[in-house]
Amino acid sequence: MNWRFWKKAPEETLTREDSLGAVVHANQRLRAAHKEDGTVTLYAPFRASPMVERLSRWLGGPDEPPEAKIELDEVGSFVWTMCDGRTTVREMIARLAEKYKLGRKEASSSLTVFLRSLAQRNLVAVVIRKPEKARGATEAPAEGDRTK
Repeated sequence: MNWRFWKKAPEETLTREDSLGAVVHANQRLRAAHKEDGTVTLYAPFRASPMVERLSRWLGGPDEPPEAKIELDEVGSFVWTMCDGRTTVREMIARLAEKYKLGRKEASSSLTVFLRSLAQRNLVAVVIRKPEKARGATEAPAEGDRTK
């Protein structure tokens, strides 16, 4: 009998370089309001339970879906503006350290905690971009690579 299906597939380990090369995407369902003082307020739609929705309709509640309001401070707003899907975590750390005169370790740990908090609330998605593997010797060359 083959017991191989009981074994878990080996999990791929995430290196520090992989995580520093990750990019952060803001949730597209959020609405961000930028204030004059440089801070950002996020508005996240949420869905109430069916019973609460029925009760709200019965009592004549608003037709618009309710939104959670999340106010970011100056540092959080600075980080939020970098969650564009192009800026890597490494670049975020460098900019944060430079702007707020922090050491790289302090900026790294603060940013990690903040991004983890945003990701747990589904406000952002962290995408790991793995480098493409080099073409092996067994692969056929591309059309233009053939030699005579």
